[in-house]
Amino acid sequence: MFTLASVLAWVAWHGLGHGGFVIGGPTPESESHSHANVLVTVYCRYVTTPTEGVLKTAELLAAWLTAVLLRRDSDAA
Repeated sequence: MFTLASVLAWVAWHGLGHGGFVIGGPTPESESHSHANVLVTVYCRYVTTPTEGVLKTAELLAAWLTAVLLRRDSDAA
């Protein structure tokens, strides 16, 4: 659950202007990646920053593995 929340927060952070919605100020502009739409922004960030791509992939795999293990565990319910 927390891994999915982390990924969603990461998407919100990059998709909504790097926290500009949090501090109430103008959103900072960055020339390192596009702000065309959320999917393009997240994709560009994922590809251009290998560390973030690897970490988010690991988080998504951990969430998937947790879901699979919980589904197969008959005592989890």
